[in-house]
Amino acid sequence: MKVKIGPPPLEEIDGHSLPINCLKVSNDGKHLVTGSQDGTIYVRKFDNLSDFESLKCHNLMTNGCSAVEHSNKYKLIYSGGYDGSFFIWKLDEVMMKNFGSQPSSSILLEIEEMDDLPDSSILHFKKVLEEEFIKS
Repeated sequence: MKVKIGPPPLEEIDGHSLPINCLKVSNDGKHLVTGSQDGTIYVRKFDNLSDFESLKCHNLMTNGCSAVEHSNKYKLIYSGGYDGSFFIWKLDEVMMKNFGSQPSSSILLEIEEMDDLPDSSILHFKKVLEEEFIKS
């Protein structure tokens, strides 16, 4: 068996304290979003990858963040955790603030509990997500 060794990486960047579970490059190529087992999401600009904003949101005890997605139409970041949590972040506000240890409620898109919404509203949200992710 032959093992082919590739060239060294262009850049190695410090980041999460535990392995990365998922990453996503924004459609405009300006941002890199990573989600880790440590429960954090890092949002970096490609023009300076060593600087990042950290969002602490998903449960470390359940392997943290399981998925990140960048909106095709809106300046939003979606994140899901192995604990079943789901967050929607406003990208513009994420990049303007340093949040410390807890996510700011102002950067989370205001979401009502799905149980409290009428069926017509739930179908509306389903349609919006389908249009954005399935048809794009």
